[in-house]
Amino acid sequence: MMRILLVSILLLCTSCIQLGGGPQQPTNYYLLESLAETRPATGSASLRVLIAPIDFPSYLDRPQIVSRDQKNLILISDHKRWAEPLSDNLNRILRENLFKQLPGAQINTAPWQDSSSPTHLVKLAINRFDGILRKQTEVDIRWSLHDLQNDTKIAGRQFLAQLPIGDDHQGLIDGLNDALNVFSQEIATALLDH
Repeated sequence: MMRILLVSILLLCTSCIQLGGGPQQPTNYYLLESLAETRPATGSASLRVLIAPIDFPSYLDRPQIVSRDQKNLILISDHKRWAEPLSDNLNRILRENLFKQLPGAQINTAPWQDSSSPTHLVKLAINRFDGILRKQTEVDIRWSLHDLQNDTKIAGRQFLAQLPIGDDHQGLIDGLNDALNVFSQEIATALLDH
């Protein structure tokens, strides 16, 4: 009898909590997308590019989308999420963008999955990949390009992008996507120049 009473009270409390909270907000899932249209570069057939594992900050290594406020307070959205781990999505889109811009090149992520050896290595360190809603994206990526045949570092830069965005998470994702596409073009140009 006591069990039935306890279960009844528990169910009643659960119902009250659910009724008092109002309608549940739906969760939205987002992905970055590759470049829609590109002008493929020529002379890329001899390139075999390895993209090293991305050095990724732990505050971004979560399913929730991270943004900031004007005072640099980290905001983590419970109902706006990445559809796959952000580091995997970034890596995949960078690879796809390089494929589109360097159509003759072999592009792989670590570990190298081909019988021939890579000619170039791209290393990335993501410092920022978020933004301030109603203001701008904050993208900060340090990268380096290495010639593996001559064992030399041939380029190294910091990519910064502060693109204007709207007041919602879709605007943030669009801005981050635009920044990643510009970054991919910078990497492709560096590969062709060396």
